[in-house]
Amino acid sequence: MIAVALMALVTSVPANALLSSADLSSNRLGTLSPTADQVLAASGGQSEVVSRDGYGSDAAPPSVVWPVAKHTVSDGFGYRVSPCSGCSTMHQGTDFTGGYGADIVAIADGTVKTVIEQSGGLGVHVIIEHQIDGEMYTSIYGHMQFGSVGVVEGQTVKAGDFVGLLGNTGDSTGPHLHFELHPGGGAAVDAFKWLTANVS
Repeated sequence: MIAVALMALVTSVPANALLSSADLSSNRLGTLSPTADQVLAASGGQSEVVSRDGYGSDAAPPSVVWPVAKHTVSDGFGYRVSPCSGCSTMHQGTDFTGGYGADIVAIADGTVKTVIEQSGGLGVHVIIEHQIDGEMYTSIYGHMQFGSVGVVEGQTVKAGDFVGLLGNTGDSTGPHLHFELHPGGGAAVDAFKWLTANVS
């Protein structure tokens, strides 16, 4: 019961009620007298009304994008029965359909190394080198339309920049983009699997 009485006393009595008048006078607050006024003046400027809707933020551009925006995969990476005369049984790339004449874009920032317009093999194709997360990659864009290539050798490109139009040149079974990806300039990897993991 004594504990309850002490608890009631401690929580209901202000702290300064327990101090003597000598304790209070030694801790008296001082007062400050005002000093000279401080003034900030600006001249020569025009006032400007700023609308809250005049500003915004943009998301950083993606570092890796799909080479064809709307696509389906018509043939994947790996061993297969050769679909045409001159076609390989070890498919080094991924074939994307997106409609004849669809835009093909660079998958990442890079430098165009090769532009070839030919009738056989990959037909009209472009090779681009990229630095992605500190690693060098080579991407190959094949079977584009004649006269559609929008880049030149040595040109710097950004992710999403136009490369050419989806076509049916070279040893091809129909309109599609044959896309290859070579990490470190070495053997090709499954481009669809890599893009699925890395497109932002």
